[in-house]
Amino acid sequence: MATKRHHRHRRYKNLALLAIGLLVAWGLSGQPWFHDFLKLIAQLDGVGAIIGGMLFVSTFTVATGAVILFDLAALQSPLEVAILGGVGAVIGDLLIFRFVKDDLMDEVMPIYKDLGGGHLNKVLHTRYF
Repeated sequence: MATKRHHRHRRYKNLALLAIGLLVAWGLSGQPWFHDFLKLIAQLDGVGAIIGGMLFVSTFTVATGAVILFDLAALQSPLEVAILGGVGAVIGDLLIFRFVKDDLMDEVMPIYKDLGGGHLNKVLHTRYF
């Protein structure tokens, strides 16, 4: 019984982290010191894009990573930022899978099913897929 109660408290942990991350990124985007920080990251050339890509893969830091990549793409070659951001995303994913083993799908699937889920499953089983 304690396990069910414990599970209930963690039911939407990742979705809550996503919402908090969006709020933090929104708050940071209006701060002049954060823009100075982004300029500092941009001076690191490709390392800044890798850092932005690494931040992009976590539910808590996705919005901040997106802001960093967006700002870097305005200052550097968008293709270079995309490629290096992708490398950073791979590194970030590997770190998450190695240390966190996120269970976001366990949180999203009940919501999807409550909204009449199964649509994606039907699409994936058409002859086009």
